[in-house]
Order: sequence, then structure tokens, then C-alpha cells
Amino acid sequence: MPAAGKSIKTSGSKKISINIQLIISAILFMPLLFGIDVQGAPRKTAFGDPDKIDVLIVTSGHHFNRESFFGIFKYEDINYSEYTLKEESEVFEDISDWNYDVILLYNMTQNISPKRQENFVRLLKEKGIGLVVLHHAQAAFQSWREYHYIIGTAYIYFDVEIDGKPWPHGKVHEGLHIPIKVVDDRHPITRGMKDFEIIDETYMGRWWAKDNHVLLTTNHPENDEPIAWTRKYGKSRVFNIQLGHDEKAYNCPEFRELLVRGVRWTAGVENVATASVAAQKGIKLNQISNAIDVSINGNPFTSYIYQLDPSKPLAAEGVLLLKPVLYPLCTPSGIKITRGWPFEKIEGESQDHPHHMGLYFTYDLPGNGFWNNSTLPLPIIRHISAQITKDPHGNPAIQSVMHWISKDNDALLVEKRLTSFIAGSDQHIIDFDIELEAVADTVEFGITKEGMFAIRLAQWLTEGGGTGVYLSSNGDENEKGVWGKRAEWVRIQGEHEGRTAGIVILNHPGSTNFPTHWHARGYGCFSANPLGQSAFEKSLKVENPDPFNLILRKGETAPFKFRVIIYDGSRTKQQIDEEYQKYAF
Repeated sequence: MPAAGKSIKTSGSKKISINIQLIISAILFMPLLFGIDVQGAPRKTAFGDPDKIDVLIVTSGHHFNRESFFGIFKYEDINYSEYTLKEESEVFEDISDWNYDVILLYNMTQNISPKRQENFVRLLKEKGIGLVVLHHAQAAFQSWREYHYIIGTAYIYFDVEIDGKPWPHGKVHEGLHIPIKVVDDRHPITRGMKDFEIIDETYMGRWWAKDNHVLLTTNHPENDEPIAWTRKYGKSRVFNIQLGHDEKAYNCPEFRELLVRGVRWTAGVENVATASVAAQKGIKLNQISNAIDVSINGNPFTSYIYQLDPSKPLAAEGVLLLKPVLYPLCTPSGIKITRGWPFEKIEGESQDHPHHMGLYFTYDLPGNGFWNNSTLPLPIIRHISAQITKDPHGNPAIQSVMHWISKDNDALLVEKRLTSFIAGSDQHIIDFDIELEAVADTVEFGITKEGMFAIRLAQWLTEGGGTGVYLSSNGDENEKGVWGKRAEWVRIQGEHEGRTAGIVILNHPGSTNFPTHWHARGYGCFSANPLGQSAFEKSLKVENPDPFNLILRKGETAPFKFRVIIYDGSRTKQQIDEEYQKYAF
């Protein structure tokens, strides 16, 4: 562990995609690019495409409109295959070469041998295969009690005994108008969805588990209250939805979206909305000689610049690029939120602090002014490598390595950074997962406000001369209310040519010295600085300032994690709090 004036918080474990649970991310995430498992062999997939979700749809025991039903799954990120059971669940006889990511049960068959029961359980508990249970599959395997616990319910088709008590068979009614209420609008499957109505079959009299995480309910008098829920079973995610009797349900847009989102979520995908998945397809990363350009749906978003293009010198004479930066940053509608200087001269913009370049990560170590230096060749955060890859959630990403070189030309730190991109219709997200490792015997970070994760704002977005207004997770506003204090997130929002836009920086709980202090200035320096604790406290006249002096011995590491949301329109505190919950928890 690092030696420091205070102990640091280490990063929490990440949720990862079912598709890549066997992949070692430590080797610079390169295996993700090629779908390589820990032995170096290509990951076996049912359809030969490791970037898609392979779904086995199990049917039998109930009629349905095949064309309408299978049309639901025609998405670029999903491959599916149907297996029609012959009443004996033979598909689970041999799972030694199982290549599917998700099992979708749409059967109402009853027979499954003890061996096949055991194999089904192993797929979920040990292999983490996702499970989607649809409509009449709630009535499958009546005599297999463990199945009821796996799926969280049982529609009792025959009179049976449950937990030593007689349980009468349930009741159904077809073709009824069922009002559906979304009771959890934060879960990935139901996020952003509104209440709706569907024509479907009602179920009454089911047994269901008390630990289901309920997403949808109804108040229809002929139906049990729960409609859809999620569960965990071993390593598996389980999504169970009552809806889906026939083509009347298949044609309901909300049902179709829920089913596809459920498939994606059980496969380990986090951004499951169809619009989000489509947007991710539109993210393009293009590596050129000095940078990686990022575009979304054909529109420039940003560039990861690690050295200057000789044909495009900086507008500021004598200024050097001494750290990798992201520049420019644009909202989905194309509004630039970063200052042009020193890359370009823009009329009306200030030209102070030339080391404030786009979005960057740096810090002034004692005797080595990494933050302030813009004219001397050393110290420098030297780019070593950058690879286009995917993050553990399948998002397009850049894995980069930098060396922090002192003014004496000695390596002090190795920085490993994963920068991930998530696109949306009115906001784009960049996630930063940064690790600093000491390669010198001892690296003392010291205490200064000059750092650390920062962006220099466009003039129109500043509080000094622009229309911007800061807001923090504490509810504080303006530079005076935000500067130097701790907060989980800070937003600045303003008006540009009659349109509202802004940026939020969020600090992850797994980041060092969480929650960070904020070096948020009215003139446009917007920075999260977790290491300048007592410097801020002294400026704020806090009694007995508490120093946090991070010291790393050789081989020790410290994590720094941030999310940046760049958006069009306005964002309230409540909306950003909800975004923070999605990110942090």
C-alpha cells in the first residue's frame, strides 16, 4: 500500500461483460481487441463474432407467431439461434462446449433429467451465462423446485405443494389491456422508460420470491402485481418478464425494447438502451501519426493528441506540448466547450496560462512543475503508447501509457490510462480510469492546488465574462461556493448563441482521496484536485487543516477515476445526482 499522510481508497471492482469474463485486462486491454482468452486462443462463440451477443432461444410446449417473435431480435449486436425442445430438455445434456452468452427460455415443457438440471445450474452458477425468462416459461418445469428459485416465480399450471403447503393452479385471461408501471427507472433495463399499456395475457396466483428486484408492476385486478424483475443466481444475471403471449405483445414498442434490453443486460452490457447501442456503433476512433481522432455519427467529438503535427503548430509561440490532451471537446450538437488557446487563436478568448490545454491530467510534484510547465523540454509527461481497444463494458476506448520524466530526465511515474467513450443523443460521456505507479524509489506528491484533472473552458462558458454557472453535488453555486471544497461532482452550464450546454466532472468513490477538492475558477480553469487538501483548507480558513501527502514507494500505485459528461440542454442537480448514481454504484 502507498505510504501517505492519509491512507488512500483503492478502486472498487468493476462489473464486466459476460462476453469477456475470461480475458485478462491487465495486459493493456489488448486481448479485448482480438477476443483472446487467457490461453491466447480466440474466444469460442456460437457464431464466430466475439463482439456480438450470442443468444440461444429455447422454445417448445406453446404455440407462437414465429416471424413476429424472432423479428424482435434483429439487431446488429445480437446473434440468435432457436432450439426446439423435444420434451426432454436435451439441449442441456452436454455443456462442455457451450458457446452462448445468454439463454432465453420461451418454452413451457416440463421434463428435465437430474443431469440436465445440474448442467443448467452449472451454466448459471459457474459460467455466468445470462438468463432471460419470458412469459409461459414461468410455467415450465413445474416439479423442479430449484428452477422456481432461479427465475424467482412459478406459475402453477397444476395443483402442487410448495414449501409443504398446497398451491392451487393459477388463472389466465388473454387479450386484456394491462397498465404497466415502471417502478425502477434507474435500472439499465428500464432506465428512461415511461409507464405504458399493453394487450397481453394476465397471470394470477403465482408464487414469487421475496428477493426479486422488481422493475415493472400492474394494478390490473386479474393479474399479480409484479410484471418484471431481475435476480442474481451464482454468477448469472436473470431477467424475468411476464409479458409476451402473442403478436399483440410483440408489436408493443415498450415490450420489444424491454426484451432486447434484458438480453443485453444479462449478457453483462450496461448501456442497454437501443438508442445507446446504436450510438456506440457510431463512435469511430481513427489513429493518425500524432493523435487518435474520435468522431460520433460522422461528427468530430475530440482528439487524443500526444504530439504536435508539424503542419499545425500551436498558435502560442514558444509553447510546447508536454502532456497528452483531449482537444477540442464538442457537445452532440457541435458546440465547443474548450478554449482554443494555445492551439488556435479565437477572437475574444483569453490567452493566459498556455499550459491549460483542452482536457488534461497532471500535477506539480515538489521540484517538478508538471502542471505549470509549457516552455521547457523537462519535466514532461511523455507519451509511450496508445492502442484503440474496448473497455470492460464493450465501449470504444484508448489504452495509453505515459512516463512522468523529471527535470533531471529521470522516470518518476508510469501512468496507465483507459479512456472510454459513450455516445448519446444529447450527451456524450468520457470515462477516465487512471493508475499512477512509482518507478522511482520514492515519489512524494506534495500539497498544492496546481492540479490535477482539468479542462480549460471556452470563454462563453466561464463565470468571468461568459454565461457559465458552477453547481456542485453539495448544492453550492458559483466559484465562491464551489472552489476548494470537496464534492462528488461539479457542473458548469451556460448559454451559447441562444443554446444551453454544459459539462459535468464526476469523481468515482474508488478514486484516491475521494471525494475530490475542486480548483474551479471563474476565469475558466475547471479542475478536480484530490491531492491539494490542506492547501485548499488553508485558503478556506479551515481550523487545523488536515494534510494529505501522498507518497508512493517503488511499485506502489494510486488510482484516479473520473467521468466527464458533455451535454446539450440544461441539467438540474437531481438529474446529475441520478447520473452520478449510475456511474458510481
